[in-house]
Amino acid sequence: MMHQLFLSIKNTHAFWKAKIFEATKSKTKLLFMITRSKIPAKHDAGTPISLRILIHNAKKIARKRGLASIVIQALSRLIGIALSIFLARMLGADAFGIYAYAFAIMSLMMILGEIGVPNLLMREVAAAYSRQHWGLMRGALVRSAQVVVSISIVITIASLFVVYTLVEHFRATTFTTTIIMLVTMPVAVWGKSVAYALRGLNWELAGQSAELLLRPLFAFLIVVTAFLAMPQTRTPEFAMFSQLLGACITLTVAGWWLSRALPKQSVPGQINFRDRHWGPSTLRFTLISGGLVLNNQLDIVMLGWFAADEEVGAYRIAMQGALLVAFGIQAVNRVVSPKISALYARGEMERLQKIVSQSARLIFIFSLPIGFTMIFFGESVVVFAFGAEYGAAHLPLAILAAAHVAKSLFGPVAALLNMTGFEKKTFWAIGAAAVVNVALNLALIPNFGSTGAASASAASLLAWHTILYILTRRTIGIRSDVV
Repeated sequence: MMHQLFLSIKNTHAFWKAKIFEATKSKTKLLFMITRSKIPAKHDAGTPISLRILIHNAKKIARKRGLASIVIQALSRLIGIALSIFLARMLGADAFGIYAYAFAIMSLMMILGEIGVPNLLMREVAAAYSRQHWGLMRGALVRSAQVVVSISIVITIASLFVVYTLVEHFRATTFTTTIIMLVTMPVAVWGKSVAYALRGLNWELAGQSAELLLRPLFAFLIVVTAFLAMPQTRTPEFAMFSQLLGACITLTVAGWWLSRALPKQSVPGQINFRDRHWGPSTLRFTLISGGLVLNNQLDIVMLGWFAADEEVGAYRIAMQGALLVAFGIQAVNRVVSPKISALYARGEMERLQKIVSQSARLIFIFSLPIGFTMIFFGESVVVFAFGAEYGAAHLPLAILAAAHVAKSLFGPVAALLNMTGFEKKTFWAIGAAAVVNVALNLALIPNFGSTGAASASAASLLAWHTILYILTRRTIGIRSDVV
């Protein structure tokens, strides 16, 4: 019996050693094994030395990837701000307002074009990859492309018909910019789906780059080159055209990465679809992601109904400045979310409380100095970066920055609910915040303009996180606040 036990231990050691040796040929594969729990996250003294060393090295790789993820997000935010500064100075307040409004409309229309497919695709591809169900993986990739392309094209055609019907109500510049925006939307939606497929295949950094970094980077390079070399291109139409070119290049690069990321075994063979499963899932993901985008973009869209283009452009600047305050919580959430999920699954509530509290303090420490600068020195920052004609953005900027600083006091409350299986509660909180947002925008914008829009967004943001905090305490028993 001892001989059989010795053989069993020896075979288990050899199995894991072979698995890890094969995985270390590709860092991506090794990280996938860890994140999908094929290798124990925690090892005891009985774990073989070689296995412990390889697991330790793999965890170091995972930490480096977490840092790289934060860098990608930071670069994306900085490039977006640099693009806004350049366009605001080159176009002027009126033309920049036209571009900003069209961009906000495109963000809302992408919700309808995506219908929740990117998030569902990432989940389905990851599950099929982990189980080596190549038919299901190919089916998910094919069906996602069919759905997002066909739906987004239908939406574009219907929108073009509406725009052409109302052409006499548009200024010529606004009309052309809107047309280019509608053409850009399907390409951007398809590119986002490919990016999420890469993330499902555990090409996390490539997927994040395709989702967050490449399109603004290419658009920035194109518009800077054109505006400086050919002054006649300094129009909102060309600014939006640069987004179209950036989306096309991003889709091409992401498609090439996807062709390399796909396992060789998945290329041949039959395709299996799970169409019945997709309907309810896409609806749920659409509602959640749609609520988030709606809360982020609704104020600028509704402001465009009542205010001049110059005020819309100034408010766009205020929004981007305030998002710098929120960068800390976004970066921390992306890094800490897997840890929250793992600790909750293992029932380690004390360690979970410790990590959540540390994350909350880190978020607040990051947000406070940036928020303080935007609140008390926002006018100087705006005038220095964008020009004196955008000075009116300072009050909306101060209101939004104060709201994001207050939000940071709640800590990673949304990630805590989502990563512990209570995402439905997050959805209801987002829905409640969207209703508050719409009602307050309708009440405040006609009388107070961009200041009213900022106040409505600030109130809905705080209402949303207050609800999440209460739900977290009641359902999980964890305090996510700074205290």
